[in-house]
Amino acid sequence: MDSIPKLTFPGGLLMGCSPGFMNVPKIKGTHTAMKSGMLAAEAIFPKITAENPESETLGLHVPEYAENLKNSWVWKELYAVRNIRPSFHNYFGLYGGMVYTGIFYWICRGKEPWTLKHAGE
Repeated sequence: MDSIPKLTFPGGLLMGCSPGFMNVPKIKGTHTAMKSGMLAAEAIFPKITAENPESETLGLHVPEYAENLKNSWVWKELYAVRNIRPSFHNYFGLYGGMVYTGIFYWICRGKEPWTLKHAGE
């Protein structure tokens, strides 16, 4: 979750694989990428169908996309696995990451009250 950038800017959105919507333990991300595209379309459609002469000249800004994403199953799934990858970049390395993943991911299912930082932060 720490690595996901700001998702909206005037005239564009980050969706699909570009913002890093990959579920690390499953090594999958196509389902999250496709859902983020669907959520983006749902947020954009009302804006482009509204009759507004300014929208033709100004960059369209859609902050609803980020809100929709945070309220979807994609965000819940990524939040549950937020500590998996950073757990491998600690003093204990590979074995420490495997122990952490075994204990906290499989037992707590991502409900631990802390978020680990990535290496170099």
